[in-house]
Amino acid sequence: MDRSELFIVTHTRKDGVPVNSECAVAIVSVNAFHLYLCVKMFYFLPPNYVFK
Repeated sequence: MDRSELFIVTHTRKDGVPVNSECAVAIVSVNAFHLYLCVKMFYFLPPNYVFK
């Protein structure tokens, strides 16, 4: 678990709702950045890469 995942876990209630509006903005930002990294990684894989 990295720091961003720990932030999300510690700043959300048990029902998944962020503690306050500032945390909600930060969580959306973190999730968008994670999505960006996943997409970036996918497009830079070599053509012969085999998913395991």
